[in-house]
Amino acid sequence: RVGGIRITNCGTDEPDWALSDIIATQKRNTRASADKTYHLVVSFADNERPSDEVLEKIEERLVAAIGLEAHQRMSAVHIDT
Repeated sequence: RVGGIRITNCGTDEPDWALSDIIATQKRNTRASADKTYHLVVSFADNERPSDEVLEKIEERLVAAIGLEAHQRMSAVHIDT
């Protein structure tokens, strides 16, 4: 169901290691009391299939627009609904 994963600002491209790194970073953040994970969903019409390059550009622009470009993230492309 996952068509691809992109990992940013984690120092690894391995999802399991990146997740461990993200969790460790979140544990060091003692100021935030709410959920430290931010979910962003971008949907396309059923007939739209942007290329990986276009998806990366969309992701980069969106996270920059909300000020999270320097944060660690795992981005996944889902190939189901």
